[in-house]
Amino acid sequence: MNDVPHFSKRAPWLHDGSVSAAIDWHHRIDEAPDVGYVYVLALADGHTKVGATAYFPERLRTHRRDFRRCGLGIERCLVTRPAFNCREVELTAKRRFADRRFIGEVFAAPVEDVADFIERQPLAFVAPIGYGRSRRGAHRFFMKLAADISAGLGLPLPEGLQRSVRHILDRHTALGRETGLSERDSTLNALAVIEAHTGLDLSTFHHVLREVA
Repeated sequence: MNDVPHFSKRAPWLHDGSVSAAIDWHHRIDEAPDVGYVYVLALADGHTKVGATAYFPERLRTHRRDFRRCGLGIERCLVTRPAFNCREVELTAKRRFADRRFIGEVFAAPVEDVADFIERQPLAFVAPIGYGRSRRGAHRFFMKLAADISAGLGLPLPEGLQRSVRHILDRHTALGRETGLSERDSTLNALAVIEAHTGLDLSTFHHVLREVA
């Protein structure tokens, strides 16, 4: 088996294979604001762990180390493509298998049952319409801006805000490229996150991009 990062053939999954290969994704992707991953781990004792994280290579490295300390291996690792609602899907899965909870986030349920359930959930790989305006980041931005002005610091925009916008755009464009998302959808995601973090109104750009077939 060629143990390198790869796409799973199952639509929702970015990775379905060994935990070592999943950790190797750190060579290809960086953490991108506001999106995350649901992961499912098949443990050597037959139990299944479910979790969600903003950056899975680092989280899985920690899990592998901790389970090794317990003398337990990870036989299979599934990670979804990056989604805006990964936490909601994680919680939905945990509620579904609550009657089979073993301890914490570990369940006495076959990994295939958990994976099949997650596959049927509506993972938001593209930011929902209005996502940016619904987040609290815009409010925090304007509160900080008002505080800066009242403190006599003046308007701190242009350079700092431009750096923030460029960082978000670059991270989401790169992440989309590596995880199979179209350039259009990656840009829509970046615009939504920029709105959430800066308070800018980018609705015109959203409209134009969503009209693109």
